[in-house]
Amino acid sequence: MYQETKLRSDLQSSQQSSLPSLCLTVTYRRIEELKPDPANPRRHSKKQIRRIAESIKAFGFNVPILIDRHGNIIAGHGRWLALSRSGLYRGADPPP
Repeated sequence: MYQETKLRSDLQSSQQSSLPSLCLTVTYRRIEELKPDPANPRRHSKKQIRRIAESIKAFGFNVPILIDRHGNIIAGHGRWLALSRSGLYRGADPPP
């Protein structure tokens, strides 16, 4: 029992010192503040963008767009395009 606890404790302390914080936060941003990556390898057809917009309209915006600290989109270009082009986003301020 003691060894198990000590090993677990040693593992936790070594992980904490060598890894950056793994705490994620959700921050609401205006869509105009987000910058798509021009080197994004995925291309979305108009049909895909329309389907993404329909999904957001039906089920809500459940998967956030992942951005870096400068507002560059890392993941979620299709959702960004769907919101930008479909009229779902009307320039309102994000929720508090």
